[in-house]
Amino acid sequence: MHQNDTIKNEAGSRRLIPVVRQPRKKWRIPRIDAQAQLLEQKREEEQIQALCQGTTPQGREILQKIIFRAERMMEDKSCSEGQIVAEIEGQLMTFELLRGEFLLLLSRFWRVDPEKLSKVSAKEIAVVMLLYLKLEREISRRRLGHET
Repeated sequence: MHQNDTIKNEAGSRRLIPVVRQPRKKWRIPRIDAQAQLLEQKREEEQIQALCQGTTPQGREILQKIIFRAERMMEDKSCSEGQIVAEIEGQLMTFELLRGEFLLLLSRFWRVDPEKLSKVSAKEIAVVMLLYLKLEREISRRRLGHET
């Protein structure tokens, strides 16, 4: 194959990159530092356990679903911010028994004093959740290079 070889496809023409063969005895498998990976995994598990301490799996799952629903509503262009806030607030009020768990988790996510967060209304928490999700989405877009 020559250096000027191109291939035609639906996307247009593309330059081919030649593959240089090497004898099998020159093949090298990159060494994996298993100890470092195990330490990293253990550290990550400890962080998750610390984050979840004092909460139930059910409370964490319900909060995750509330956040997921809010994200889907944000993607749906027909939903206004007011509708999203009302939906989050309604879900938080529906699961009022889990409010303590939700506040504990959110205070850890947002690095806020749980006592201060407990004095805030469900609507205010819903607004902050929406703002946090919007900020997170914008940061992700900028990291991917989709600046607006």
